[in-house]
Amino acid sequence: MVIRILQIALLITSTILISTACTSGKTSEPIVDSVTIEDGFFSRPRFDKPQGRPLGRVLISWDSVEAAEGYEIQMSGNELFNDNVKKWTIRGRNLELPIESGSVVWFRIRAFNKETASRWSAPLRIEEKLL
Repeated sequence: MVIRILQIALLITSTILISTACTSGKTSEPIVDSVTIEDGFFSRPRFDKPQGRPLGRVLISWDSVEAAEGYEIQMSGNELFNDNVKKWTIRGRNLELPIESGSVVWFRIRAFNKETASRWSAPLRIEEKLL
């Protein structure tokens, strides 16, 4: 409950700041709200740079999301995630998996808690030969 109140207060504050910036007459700089609330979360997870590991494995990791109790990760052979999707649900911030030689795979992630889930992250493309 306290987290939700803080999220609403932050949203109101950022709205006031954007409104003030819009009416100040400054138009040369784009206005970017660096803190947004999406589906009950401050942001969706963002992947760190993947790390190649021995024996054809890759380590993917991501930044933590406030109020998240865990993360859902999907892997697919294409960026639309509409074929042969594998899924994992974990509480940590990294996952190590084997990648087939010469393959290209796509990952996406979202945070969740008992009330809601964030939007999916931007897709991460991993090409085995580039690791």
